[in-house]
This record gives sequence, C-alpha cells and structure tokens, in this order.
Amino acid sequence: IIDQVKKEAAAKGLSSCVITFDPHPQQVLTGKKLPFITPFEKRVKLFEKE
Repeated sequence: IIDQVKKEAAAKGLSSCVITFDPHPQQVLTGKKLPFITPFEKRVKLFEKE
C-alpha cells in the first residue's frame, strides 16, 4: 500500500505520508492495552528504509 501511495503521489508531483498511532486508538478509547501488529520501533525502522 505504501509503495502505491508513493508512486501515485510522485506521478502527481505530490508528497506522500504515513500516519501511525501510539498508543493504539482503541486503548485511548477504552483504556485497555491492545497489541499492535507491528511494534512502534519496528514501524519506525521500516519507514526509515523507505
């Protein structure tokens, strides 16, 4: 998905961005801690590669 967003943005001369949440939005709403599919630190490293 991220690659597609980047390609479409570049084709239109625009910038792309990624929005990620920490803590999990459901945790903010319910107070219950929920696991992420990808931990925050790993997400940062993945986005830095891009």
